[in-house]
Amino acid sequence: MGIFSKPKPIDPMFTLPSVMSRECVRIFLPNKSSYPMMNLRWVDIQYRNKQGPEYWIEKVFGSEDFFASRLDIPVIAGALVTNGCKADSFKVTEDTFATLFISAKFGLLAGMFENASNSTKKEDCHPLTWNSLKFFNQSIDKEFEEAFAPDHKMLLECMVYAGYAMAKLEQTNPEIIFSKWN
Repeated sequence: MGIFSKPKPIDPMFTLPSVMSRECVRIFLPNKSSYPMMNLRWVDIQYRNKQGPEYWIEKVFGSEDFFASRLDIPVIAGALVTNGCKADSFKVTEDTFATLFISAKFGLLAGMFENASNSTKKEDCHPLTWNSLKFFNQSIDKEFEEAFAPDHKMLLECMVYAGYAMAKLEQTNPEIIFSKWN
């Protein structure tokens, strides 16, 4: 491997296009007050490549079987939901838990997908992965969103990112992920 060689994905299914670090969102711990917008340049690229909102969401969910043997995804997603609800003082119900759980699970898979792609530095979020998190939030049925509005809307919006951050950051746990939630 030469000095200018780019590491290959661990499997071809995890291939993401090369990006410069300046096009990436820097990883941060989720909080109530900030969640940057989509990378519009990359949304345009996605559409020109006929990769609409569902394309990367389906690719990320399609990687679940690959990662299921390596990590107990449901346990981690459940712990993220529990800690997020505690940090936000949200009284969870069966329905709201299920909505938050699927968001946390998608985020975990997206973070593991990106790690497996070897396309970004640890502290960077690839624009296609970032946009998939945002598109995933847009896909949540309005009926399910109503249970969170208005006081806990950011918890719902940030849960997918919490899962992503959990997968991308090394030596972390659900308590650390929600340590800046204020």
